[in-house]
Amino acid sequence: MILVIIFFLALAGAFLFYNHKAQYLGGFKIEGNLIENDKFNLTFLAPESWQARNFGEGGIGLFSPEVDADDFANSAREKGACLVGVSISEEKSAADYVRSLIEENRKNKEDGEYQVITLNGKEALKRTLLKDGKVIFAEAQVPIKNLIYHFDTSLIYSDKCIGYFEDVLKTVQIGK
Repeated sequence: MILVIIFFLALAGAFLFYNHKAQYLGGFKIEGNLIENDKFNLTFLAPESWQARNFGEGGIGLFSPEVDADDFANSAREKGACLVGVSISEEKSAADYVRSLIEENRKNKEDGEYQVITLNGKEALKRTLLKDGKVIFAEAQVPIKNLIYHFDTSLIYSDKCIGYFEDVLKTVQIGK
């Protein structure tokens, strides 16, 4: 339960970081491991045998098989469970801010907290937080017009979680 709260606080913190109130938009469709949002032209794959939970209009959480989705915090710590969260927000000033961070960090592809990466041919800002040399949180944001497509992990208790996060990012399709 604590980790679920931390996950939502991380999402909220990311948006408070942009000093705005974002409106979350949803409508994710789940078919097996295929996740789609037709309204915002987003498609991606959840890792095999992961649970997908549609959180209404706010986003979607993908849970690794060993997780107890109703007790994520304890199962994440005890079993090294993983979570990938996906949301779409609409806020012009936030999208502009992410674009400015992309511009500032375009040259810094390997080192530092921020990296500019490409997802489905679109520039994205990837942020990685480390503690004692290990990744403890990662997120990627893709600004398109007034939208931000946001992908993130919960706190990471297992090295395998960052690999799963990267696998999800590799399948992202935005636009038609």
